[in-house]
Amino acid sequence: MPYKINAFMLDENHRRAHAPENYYLDRLRREGNLIEIDNIQIDAEQLVLRSFQCDTTWCVRSSGEPASRQFKGSCCTDLQVDVTEHESARLRELASIAEERLSLGIGDPMLPIVRRLRDGKFTERLDRGDVAFRHLTSSRCALSWLTTAGVLRCGINTLCDRLGLPLEQYKPEPCYLFPLHYVEAEQGKYFFTLISSETYEFIGADHHTAHLKCLRKPKPGSPPAYQSLRFELILCLGEKFYEQLEEAAAEFLANRGISAEVGSVTP
Repeated sequence: MPYKINAFMLDENHRRAHAPENYYLDRLRREGNLIEIDNIQIDAEQLVLRSFQCDTTWCVRSSGEPASRQFKGSCCTDLQVDVTEHESARLRELASIAEERLSLGIGDPMLPIVRRLRDGKFTERLDRGDVAFRHLTSSRCALSWLTTAGVLRCGINTLCDRLGLPLEQYKPEPCYLFPLHYVEAEQGKYFFTLISSETYEFIGADHHTAHLKCLRKPKPGSPPAYQSLRFELILCLGEKFYEQLEEAAAEFLANRGISAEVGSVTP
């Protein structure tokens, strides 16, 4: 039975106008690196053979004195994240819920984030007219925060965790899915890959995006990308699909004499 992408996740940015070049898909198929499950095509080079794990202790770099500290190296510092009005409205709703249910004292790192959300100071309009998350003067996202150990964390994740709310209901799609990317390669058939140095030119991604440390040099011991991105794939395609992907990926790796255990796959 053909799979249908979660309608909430599919918008015009993923339609055929942004489909990868046919020869990239043809090469994957020719080399046996394309997993096909019904109408879903999986880039096994990127999602099965590549290691990936999101860990800001691995990617984020900082410099300067505390008062003027600068951050870089992470998707939360280096990338522009466009957000829709619908996504912005959901985040303002999250702030309202937080103010109602949480006791946010002066020292609580969520207080400035909730205030930015409430006051609409978490986005900015770009020259071309798009709206994106605002970055602070330190170069980190306006919705990020620092632990006492100086580790960068996402305020959306933290608020949803504290409130017991589903992250996928409030986190904008570009943030939630990164670095997963999908396109409608042909009508009714979807191709899933990662934004990486091998794929960015085919999927219209920025060159810099593809060279973040998590993709260029994954943290040692990171699992295959499809395992790290389990929740994202399930959100798009459901648990039944993910179960089929696990079986197909295990067979794919076994045929190449590779174990699917954590840390066994390298980019």
